[in-house]
Amino acid sequence: MARLVLVVAAGLACAACNRESTAPRTLPGVTITVTPAGLTLAIGASASLVATVQDLEGHPLMGREVKWSSSAPEIVAVAPTGVVTALDVGSASIGAYSEQGVGFARVVVQVNFRVPLRRWLVMTEMGTPTLACPGGEGGLRSDGSRDCTHAAIGRYSLDFTEPEHLDGSPADPATPNVFAAADGIIADTCLQPPTEVTCGSNGPFVQVRHRGGFLTVYAHLDPTSVTLRRKSTVTQGQPLGTMGAGQADLAPWLHFEMHFEKQGAGAASVLDAVEIDGRKFKDYKVGG
Repeated sequence: MARLVLVVAAGLACAACNRESTAPRTLPGVTITVTPAGLTLAIGASASLVATVQDLEGHPLMGREVKWSSSAPEIVAVAPTGVVTALDVGSASIGAYSEQGVGFARVVVQVNFRVPLRRWLVMTEMGTPTLACPGGEGGLRSDGSRDCTHAAIGRYSLDFTEPEHLDGSPADPATPNVFAAADGIIADTCLQPPTEVTCGSNGPFVQVRHRGGFLTVYAHLDPTSVTLRRKSTVTQGQPLGTMGAGQADLAPWLHFEMHFEKQGAGAASVLDAVEIDGRKFKDYKVGG
């Protein structure tokens, strides 16, 4: 009997060994952080993403293999090294995988925007920090005052005027045309006087929706110059109307602004890197 008990015990121990050797091994948990978490690129541009692998206590894990993937490889390609390349307008989620962990970054590929005027100077720039505005920032005007509607949050805005109105250069005899900054479809128009209950404080406007979630607004237009209507297709450089001038204005001017998908910090993080004619929107300054 004692011999039988020993044999059975040995068999059970062996079975336990077999179960341990064939059971799936649970890898230690990891977290992955991809930096930068968001990128805005022009078509053809490339940038590097870096994946940092850490254990659950936040300690770096060196030498771990990381694999990369793109949710839309036709829009953003990603190399095994984490280098992303913008191929077409749109956005893609880039994933970095290691063991059981995954981290993500978002890459937005912008439309090729152009400045909507042929001759121009910036009369009001986009938001810069100031206590004069309720939101803590507002656009700096050429006279040194602030425009609190030019807050750099979910929309980025610039006011343009003709060069001679700021630097004394020769005037163009005709009121300048305002051109579409990129291909798109007219999303809305308003041709009423500039009041809060009609077209807003910036007056008659045209809105153009572009690929990739971008929207541009051209305000303070001469309403008699706008002939295009909603759902009309426009191409980059196509005239939308001419700059307008109200009774209190010394000269015609244009209010130009850009939106991305939704208002708020999420839009600002994309717009912060958007380029117009190869220059970041936020880098256009008064008089420049």
